[in-house]
Amino acid sequence: LCQEIAGVLIRRYLVSDSAADVRAETAKGLKERLSCSGRQAQALITLALEIIHVKSYGKYRISPERLEKLIATVGGVAK
Repeated sequence: LCQEIAGVLIRRYLVSDSAADVRAETAKGLKERLSCSGRQAQALITLALEIIHVKSYGKYRISPERLEKLIATVGGVAK
């Protein structure tokens, strides 16, 4: 799922002047399609951005602890 979101983000960034607008539009679409919370949608987008970073640079930008927390948030088990 995050790879698909990464692709959507890249395509939208190519035609938009605002990264914030792209993120907001993508989050809105995720909330509608997946019936998830805004927090879960934002975590999915952050994970997708990490995938882009890993594919580009070969390593994660965030710590393993932060990555674990994002995954827990997406799964609905983080507080």
